[in-house]
Amino acid sequence: MALPLSWFTASRKGDVMGRAMTDVMEIEWSILGVVESVAREPIVILGSLAFMLVVSPTLMVFVFVLMILVASSLAGLAVRCANNREMYNPGLVCWGP
Repeated sequence: MALPLSWFTASRKGDVMGRAMTDVMEIEWSILGVVESVAREPIVILGSLAFMLVVSPTLMVFVFVLMILVASSLAGLAVRCANNREMYNPGLVCWGP
């Protein structure tokens, strides 16, 4: 974002500092949210897997097989979409670069 120098001279110092502080606080909260998720999610995943193993090992195996099938079908769909994008609409964004 580029602002002309006249904007800074016409604005009061408090306005500029307030906007900058708001932006810094947003970035800070975003980073804290990501760090919290990175620390919490592996614990949740391991706890869920342990619970599934205790309750029903057969169901756990079924869920893993189902996850692999769904992931592979979604990957195939993404590849087909990317191939169609390149063939018919080169400028169209379809789930990624």
